[in-house]
Amino acid sequence: MPNTELTQEQARQLADGYLDLARAVRKYRDDNFGTLNEEQRKRLRNFTHQLLNEATELTERSIVLTLSSEDTAQAVTNLSETTEKMKKAIKSLNNINKILAIATAAIELGVAIASGNPTAILEAIGAANEATS
Repeated sequence: MPNTELTQEQARQLADGYLDLARAVRKYRDDNFGTLNEEQRKRLRNFTHQLLNEATELTERSIVLTLSSEDTAQAVTNLSETTEKMKKAIKSLNNINKILAIATAAIELGVAIASGNPTAILEAIGAANEATS
């Protein structure tokens, strides 16, 4: 199986996407603070911190992916598009449960990317796309 490495530019773009996701979750929390219960506020705050940590991980790590199929290579190409889709969905939604589902999917995607496991990345991309639809 051939190996490929996310370039520094690709990793930076993904990290920027995660920073944007963290900002979007924080903005949603701030804008809706009065209507959220304490548990929802806490979960959104925790997701913001986790997304920021994922951005840091992506910035600091060199991630080597073992590619075993054309589909996996395409999934790697679509990572930035997926994070952008999540960011737009968070900015346009007013449903707390949907926001939490998208934030959860984003965290799972970040963990999958950091693992370098193409199967996990494909599954996480699918879950992220499902969460935004």
